[in-house]
Amino acid sequence: ASRLEVGLVGALPMLAQVAQLPAAWITCSLGRRRVAIVAVALSRLAILPLAALPFLPVERGTARALLLAVAGLSAALAVVGNNAWVAWMGDLVPSRLRGRYFGHRTIFLGIAGTLASLVAAVTLDRLGPLGWTGAALAALTGVACLAGLASLALLVRQHEPAATGEG
Repeated sequence: ASRLEVGLVGALPMLAQVAQLPAAWITCSLGRRRVAIVAVALSRLAILPLAALPFLPVERGTARALLLAVAGLSAALAVVGNNAWVAWMGDLVPSRLRGRYFGHRTIFLGIAGTLASLVAAVTLDRLGPLGWTGAALAALTGVACLAGLASLALLVRQHEPAATGEG
């Protein structure tokens, strides 16, 4: 990939933030819990087609375009899901605990994300010289989708807060 394409993949989560206003409207229209569950599930499973990409007989340019499209779709869906999730959890977590709860959550998720990135990088570095880069990428994509399904299972178990009378 070119430097521009690598930079674009890295910037997609920030670029997708333009979806915040439509995400808020969708969340208000369809409900926080429902939108959070569907959008988070779709954002995490949207990358599944990338598992097959190393094995498909497509040109490099086509493969890069598919990677950018899938990553962009996943990022936009993640914005919608996060918007709904924050609204949902804001009502579930009592106000006196919110700062501490979300602060701890952010710390633990930051550590988990860092460790997962390091494991992925080491895996690719070790298997790349052996000619297993495509298989490693497919496996890592599969693991990411399984983790997405696990988080979906946890989201589905969480209830909608009682109506507050606000509208």
